[in-house]
Amino acid sequence: MMPHGCTQSSLDFVIGTQMHLHAERQGWVVIYPEQASGHNTSRCENWFRP
Repeated sequence: MMPHGCTQSSLDFVIGTQMHLHAERQGWVVIYPEQASGHNTSRCENWFRP
């Protein structure tokens, strides 16, 4: 799982890291979750909330 940073979208992170290409060579699957701006205006993951 590849959580993106604040102000990034998951697509920005996919393009920037290309981690799915590395994973595919190893037979792995990568997921890129995205925090909606309605839940956090900066799109930061709300890991600190219960």
